[in-house]
Amino acid sequence: MNSMNTTIKQLVCWSLLCGMICIATGCSQRPIAQVDLPVTLSEQFSITGDMPLQNQWWLALEDQQLNDLIDKALKSNLDLQMAWDRLALAQAQTRKLGAPLKPSLDATGGIEREVRRSNGTRNTDNTYNLSLGASYEIDLWGKLRSERDASVYEQQATQHDVHTAAITLTASVAQTWYQLIEQRGQIQLLDEQMKINRQVLELVESRFRRGQAVASDVLRQKALVQSREGDRIVAQGQAQILEHQLAVLLGQLPNTLDVAPPARLITLPQLPSTGLPLDVIQRRPDVQSAFASIMAADRNLAQAIADQYPTVSLSLSSGTSAEHLRDLFDNWFANIAANLVAPLFDGGQRKAEIDRQKALVSEALHGYHQTILDAITDVEDALVLESYQAQYIDSLMKELQLNRDAVSRIREQYTKGSQDYLNVLDSLLDLQSTERDLLTAREKMIEYRIALYRALSGNWEMSQPPLLQIIETEKISPLSSINSQEELAE
Repeated sequence: MNSMNTTIKQLVCWSLLCGMICIATGCSQRPIAQVDLPVTLSEQFSITGDMPLQNQWWLALEDQQLNDLIDKALKSNLDLQMAWDRLALAQAQTRKLGAPLKPSLDATGGIEREVRRSNGTRNTDNTYNLSLGASYEIDLWGKLRSERDASVYEQQATQHDVHTAAITLTASVAQTWYQLIEQRGQIQLLDEQMKINRQVLELVESRFRRGQAVASDVLRQKALVQSREGDRIVAQGQAQILEHQLAVLLGQLPNTLDVAPPARLITLPQLPSTGLPLDVIQRRPDVQSAFASIMAADRNLAQAIADQYPTVSLSLSSGTSAEHLRDLFDNWFANIAANLVAPLFDGGQRKAEIDRQKALVSEALHGYHQTILDAITDVEDALVLESYQAQYIDSLMKELQLNRDAVSRIREQYTKGSQDYLNVLDSLLDLQSTERDLLTAREKMIEYRIALYRALSGNWEMSQPPLLQIIETEKISPLSSINSQEELAE
């Protein structure tokens, strides 16, 4: 026993000496204290508004139907549910990797029966045994702690990814919703245009019957009516596809969407306050996820460095054995041991792993920098697109008014016989094309605003849903699993 105590003391002293040498030579891992930004951020964005920005950005649009759709999507969308599942997986992994930092304790019990026959006599001896075993790895270099911390940062990154997925989902629902409204508006507009085209057709046919128009004029006007009918068919198909897309975003089958889009697109509220570029970086979950990935990579590198050094573990076992159960706790024995494992030669495996982890840290840093650039670009692009789209809509509205005046005047002159049909046809085509372009442009304007909200959006409070239970785990046993495998094999 004295020899064992001496050995343990020597191992512990040697380990402490190595720890002091390691700290003195700087081999202990250190977390990244600061990550520099890739560029010097400007003090403000090129354009800003006065409307305060809400984290639940869609509320600013004041569209109750959209609010209901997004609420349902946040509860039922399967892609978002899978993001929550990945978070639950990361949380379990963090708990799992934190377990080795604590001692482990196991208990073992058993019974042995020995049967002997001698001279026709049968003798039976029973032996009962019970033992306890404890083990603990001394984390001298922080390897286990670094592995646990890396998992913590990966969990944080996954949690930010959930919020990123939620923001993407809300934007997709809103964009699909307003695209559906726009397609419904296109169908209504085409119905109105076909009505006007049929009225013009009646006028042309009337003039043809009086000998004031030629047959080609009638045919061209009929072709225009048919062309608008074809456009309407295409718009109906596109509207149905958008309904399918919206239903899937809500976690439903494609043909189960029960919603009646309004007749008109919404009027956008005032431009939101964009704040400072630094505020956007601190608010956006994708940027926060990229930063957490850097920290996770740094901890993995620290673990790889610590893996070069010896590991020291302690084990303690205690047990008892007796021929009779009543005597089981009378006699106990105990054993304590210390183990030291030091790498001597591994063919460069550990050094290669350190180099690999350094490359992963570099990749994470570059990914973080790229995410910041993308975040700032997303905001600036959305601001520019909305600004120029507003100018484009103003131009289309002026063009629309000019086309309406031209159609009214040319139609009146055609009725009086002072204009030919080609001018009527050209003016109608210009007017109807401008009407449809204006409706599309207004919907695009809403999409650009949604893109801006998405680029500026941060986190909001969400509750983590429970895991989906496919089968009752308490009914699962190793035997049932074996039986199932045998049935599959047959």
